[in-house]
Amino acid sequence: EQFSAVGLETPEGDQILAIAGTDDTLLGWKEDLNLAVNGHIAGQETSVEYVNDVLNCRGGRFSMCGFSKGGHLAVYAPAMCDAPERLKNVFDFDGPGFRDDFLDSDRFAAIQDRCVLIAPRYSAVSRMLNNIPNYVVTRGTRRGLYQHYSNRWIVEGNRFLREPDFADGAKQFHDEFMQMLKDTPEKDRKLSMDTIFQIASEAGVRSLTEVWKGRSKHIPEMLNAVRRLPKEQRDVVFPFVARMLRMTTTYYGGKR
Repeated sequence: EQFSAVGLETPEGDQILAIAGTDDTLLGWKEDLNLAVNGHIAGQETSVEYVNDVLNCRGGRFSMCGFSKGGHLAVYAPAMCDAPERLKNVFDFDGPGFRDDFLDSDRFAAIQDRCVLIAPRYSAVSRMLNNIPNYVVTRGTRRGLYQHYSNRWIVEGNRFLREPDFADGAKQFHDEFMQMLKDTPEKDRKLSMDTIFQIASEAGVRSLTEVWKGRSKHIPEMLNAVRRLPKEQRDVVFPFVARMLRMTTTYYGGKR
């Protein structure tokens, strides 16, 4: 688990609670991808405990925000906390989506109108699973997966410069990602994620940035390591990993 948060108090006595996104370690990204393929991580419970602790100590209303995984938790925590009626609003900056049982729940319905997703045109992270219905699409200066980094989203005055909607490629990635989850049992998804991160760790890779920057070297090495697994494990892991890589390079490679 990787969790970090900070609380700010306004002059009016309200709270602004911000949850950090994933750091660049393999552990942090493994959590992100487990959230995407399984819909559950330990940080969800931790975020609810954190919000409840703050609300028990402080009066007034509160707002939530967070980037990437922190954005997901910034939506999840107030929905599941002890005092959702004190919530003013939530700003989810390109956070991964949610399982349908959460989005269809009474808990989420009670805060839905106070939540907004803010994400770049070619977002990949927010296109994993289904996401909250209220969203703003930002314009950025980076391409592909690097659009995720919010310090390159363009600000004009006191607001983000906006795009009319997500790119077609981002929408197609979402559709294929959801179909892949439908096609793959949860136990197989978990085995695939655990295996690929174990292989990366044993290869001495410390962060996802290392994998992506050296992808011409690291990805073939990791695929070869998967091919050397026992047949029963390989037959589960290889198709899943290859499908994930194909989708990512198809919709986020090149100059997009």
